[in-house]
Amino acid sequence: MKAKLLTLFVALATVIGCSDDGVRTVTADVTIAVPITMSIVEVRESVAVESIRQLSESGKFYAYQNFILVNDVNKGIHVIDNTYPSQPVKVAFINIPGNVDMAVKDNVLYADSWLDLYVFDFSDPLNITLINRLEEVLPQRRLPFPEEAYDGDFSNFDYERDIIVDWEFRTEEREFTYSDNGDQSAGNDASAAEAGGSGTGGSLARFNIVGEYLYTVQQDQIHTFNISELNSPVKLGEEYVGWNIETIFSDGSYLYIGSADGMYIYSIDNPA
Repeated sequence: MKAKLLTLFVALATVIGCSDDGVRTVTADVTIAVPITMSIVEVRESVAVESIRQLSESGKFYAYQNFILVNDVNKGIHVIDNTYPSQPVKVAFINIPGNVDMAVKDNVLYADSWLDLYVFDFSDPLNITLINRLEEVLPQRRLPFPEEAYDGDFSNFDYERDIIVDWEFRTEEREFTYSDNGDQSAGNDASAAEAGGSGTGGSLARFNIVGEYLYTVQQDQIHTFNISELNSPVKLGEEYVGWNIETIFSDGSYLYIGSADGMYIYSIDNPA
């Protein structure tokens, strides 16, 4: 934060006053991030199979039979008929706010939302239907605080009821003080700026199906679901793995879980 402020002061600062003890006050324009929110109820009510739409931000790819599922980051899943690879055809869009991953087994599609797990009948990809929702079985993902923002305005954000789905920005003038010895302090607390068959998944898959079990990784945990009853997954538990978990793969009786700083190997001789 000090490095950010130094750059800010050099580029933009205007000296208002300087006291005898060498403390200076300056003003500068800073970027404030304001969360755009949806209530949890609104998120759940908006999940639906819709007509095709333009891809916004490509995320994970998943191949199943003659179809490719493409995640539109935090928006949902594009369903593409790849029967003729030279002429792939979009056939549907599954609107799922907060979706980043998916997996399919025996024509049943599993997809995450911000904190829920959704189950769809994929037996007819031209007529996909929602058949189940497991509420709050995943830890709620949160959008990272924008790096370009100095501070955030959360005055209208209800932590219990709302989910942040995007950010908007405004510019504010703030006062800062610093002394000749190089120490700076902001007129307002800046701490918020610091906080701030089954198919085949792609290289950053967070879902993995092995036999009758679905494994998902989220942030720092692995979650295990029994999917022997395909339409009614049962969460068996979760286990802390490590920080910044990014991906999961399986081979035989092992799970390989990739993180930002290494790989963890888990035995699934007992898959539960």
